[in-house]
Amino acid sequence: EYHLIRQSDGSQVSTRPVTDAFYHIVQNSDMFQVFDPFLDSGEMKLNTAGSLFGGQKVWVLVQLKDGFTLPGDDTVNNFFLFTISHTGVDANTAFYTPIRVVCNNTLRLAQSGAKNTIRDNHKSPFDIELMRTAIELIKDQSIDSSTITPETWTLL
Repeated sequence: EYHLIRQSDGSQVSTRPVTDAFYHIVQNSDMFQVFDPFLDSGEMKLNTAGSLFGGQKVWVLVQLKDGFTLPGDDTVNNFFLFTISHTGVDANTAFYTPIRVVCNNTLRLAQSGAKNTIRDNHKSPFDIELMRTAIELIKDQSIDSSTITPETWTLL
């Protein structure tokens, strides 16, 4: 029986045992490497990152585009969120969201409204290039401010 252990202090992070034959660990650094080409090109910018529950859940939020402004100066931003679960139970996820994640409450809100979620269930080795391809596909679905007109405001 194995558990995920934090290297820096030896504390147990996983809530359930994992086996090396059926569980592939994704390091937090892998999550950040996924975004390197998008950040380097200026397509995205790092907005927030953090960890919850003693490192069991880690996230990084990048801003995709400038967003758009609705009547009354209500600005809507486009974000992409990537979460890593170190519980041994939950899948890693990545998805588009208009919600700026800064805590567990906003993380849960973003997850509850997520569509087209990419899930990595730890059953196969993490593929950074495959994740980048998936991000490209979802990024193209984000709302483009150039398509917003007064006629579409009521549809949003």
